[in-house]
Amino acid sequence: MRFRIDQPLLRTAAAFSGDLHFNLRLLREAVGEAHVFGADLSDEEFTRFQHVDWELLPPGSTDRVVAQLTSRGPINPEKLKVAQERLSVLDRLGHDGFIFGKGRFARYFGARFGDRLVVLENLEYGNALYMFDENWEQLTQLSRTELIKRRDASVHRIPHLPGWQSAVRKAVRSL
Repeated sequence: MRFRIDQPLLRTAAAFSGDLHFNLRLLREAVGEAHVFGADLSDEEFTRFQHVDWELLPPGSTDRVVAQLTSRGPINPEKLKVAQERLSVLDRLGHDGFIFGKGRFARYFGARFGDRLVVLENLEYGNALYMFDENWEQLTQLSRTELIKRRDASVHRIPHLPGWQSAVRKAVRSL
C-alpha cells in the first residue's frame, strides 16, 4: 500500500525543506513510515522496492553492534564471545560500515565493503557466514534454505570451520 502527499514540492521553492519535513512527519505519524520518491515514479516501479530490515552502522562501532545484540533479550556469554570474535574478524578487514539486523533479522550482523559486497553473520549454531557480491538487499529477504537452493553465483557461503577467517579474507580481497 502506498500513501502519497498531493502537495507539489518543488526543490527550487524557498519553503521546500520545511514542507518536505512537515509531510514526512505527517506520514510517519499517520502510517508509521515515510520515504521520498520522485513524483513520476509509477506504481509498477514502486512495487520493485523492498524494505530491508537492516540498520547500517559506521565503521568502528563494534561495541554498538554488541550492545544491540544483547539488548534484544538474553544472550548467553558463549554466543556473545563468538559475536565479538566474528566482529573483530570483520573489523580487521577494513569494512565501510556494519550492518545490524532488525525484526526477523535480529540475530544477524555483518559489514559492507564498498557499494556491492556485504558479509553477514548469525549467532545460531551451525550457521555459516554469507557473502553477497550483488543484490544483497533482495537476497537477504530469502530464507537460508532458499539461498542454498538457488546456487546463486553472487552468494558465497563460508562455514565456520578451521580456517574460515582466511577464506573470508581471501574472498573479500578477490571480490
